[in-house]
Amino acid sequence: MKAAAAKGRRRGKSGTKPGAFVQRVTDLLMGKGKRRRIARPREPVVTPAPVAEEPTETEEQEPLVWPPERIALTDRLWGEGFATPGGAEYVTDFIQLLDLSEKKSLLNVGAGLGGPARVMTKEKGVWVTGLEALGELVEAGMELSVMAALARKAPITHFDPEDISLRERSFNAVVAFENFYTIRDKERLFKAFERCLRSDGDLLFTDYVLPDDKPPNAKVKQWFTKEPLRPSLWTVKRTVSFLSGLNFEVRVAEDITADYRHRVLAGWFAFVDSLTKAELTPIFAADIFGECEYWLHRMDALDSGGVRLYRFHVERLQDRRS
Repeated sequence: MKAAAAKGRRRGKSGTKPGAFVQRVTDLLMGKGKRRRIARPREPVVTPAPVAEEPTETEEQEPLVWPPERIALTDRLWGEGFATPGGAEYVTDFIQLLDLSEKKSLLNVGAGLGGPARVMTKEKGVWVTGLEALGELVEAGMELSVMAALARKAPITHFDPEDISLRERSFNAVVAFENFYTIRDKERLFKAFERCLRSDGDLLFTDYVLPDDKPPNAKVKQWFTKEPLRPSLWTVKRTVSFLSGLNFEVRVAEDITADYRHRVLAGWFAFVDSLTKAELTPIFAADIFGECEYWLHRMDALDSGGVRLYRFHVERLQDRRS
């Protein structure tokens, strides 16, 4: 860890050190010193545009969870096309449990920008259907699949996670990364996976879960308020119990919080190390601040022990005969 911290502090290729703001980001991620309020960098003064008499359609829309600036930032944090920590190497290791080939099909739920889907297709030849709930990610992710000549083998399409309907026995595997924790109707979701998986098919996913039935602690509650989509968490026990009650066998339910924390820090250290002083414009620094603040609350919740990240590997059993 000390070596990683030193790496985050050393001079970049340009010969300049990261700015004080970015150093503070690194210190906060490492848990150094007392947490204190960081003043956001001032943005340039912009002359307000004349107010339109009638609000436009764009002005009436809710703010995007993933505006283009955030997508560009996370591309640098986690790798092009990735919205979660780990990147291509992690996805490749993650799917080693699955018997995938070009003769099989896989459902990637919460596909994000499509990075994992494209990696799985390139590594295993498997046909991947990527489902994503946020329109801005669908559009950007599909564009990346088109650019990679994988529009047919790794398409990214929109779905409603609270009203999911999947064709029966159409996939050999379902894979998801930290995606189900905001879905309220998890029972419907897991039943849909049972229907869409073929016999001996695999459900492999990671998700945030509560460790027990105790009410969420203060750190977890604070994290809830900072998430764009409010979490709706199940306990580990409830997750395993419900899946076992379907035509599934839960093979693995493993706490991978420590490994996840390492991946988050590694991504931030590499990002900070890549920054140059010239890049740290007020606007870009503000974007960094916002993303870091988001992750700080998430890491606080994990470090408190009040929420954990688990990996689940579930196998669909043969259909029961009546």
